[in-house]
Amino acid sequence: MRKLVAFLALTVSLLSGPSWAEDFLGLALPPQSSAVKSSPDMVELTTALPPEQVRDFYAKLMEGEKDVRLREWAGSHIVEDFGNKPWNKVIISRDGSTQTKVLITKDSWGWIVGMLSLRLAGVFVVLFTLYLATTLATGLLRRAVKEHTKEMV
Repeated sequence: MRKLVAFLALTVSLLSGPSWAEDFLGLALPPQSSAVKSSPDMVELTTALPPEQVRDFYAKLMEGEKDVRLREWAGSHIVEDFGNKPWNKVIISRDGSTQTKVLITKDSWGWIVGMLSLRLAGVFVVLFTLYLATTLATGLLRRAVKEHTKEMV
């Protein structure tokens, strides 16, 4: 009986966590990092690694993921997920000292509704632009046809 319990305990411990690295919402945290702020919706970390090395860490981790984009913006490296992962964005930046700041945020309904609202507004802007263009073209054609029919009479 002891052998069976020891075997089951060893099996569960090996299968439940082959990676002993810390994670947030299933996303591994960079090595040598420490949490500054943490909540269920976000975690803010600092690390002594340079931002480029942290970016390379996440680029290697996300290799082959089709819904993940790596972007460079205003001195920051941004890793965004456009799929169905529980995390939304990783922002890697220098915090003014030798430390690198890493901010990982959770997907939120506010962000989702905001993006959908922008897309909806964009669709209506495009449709309104097409409406104006077709109205203008119709008006020009009517005027040209009227002038043409006057010349024929």
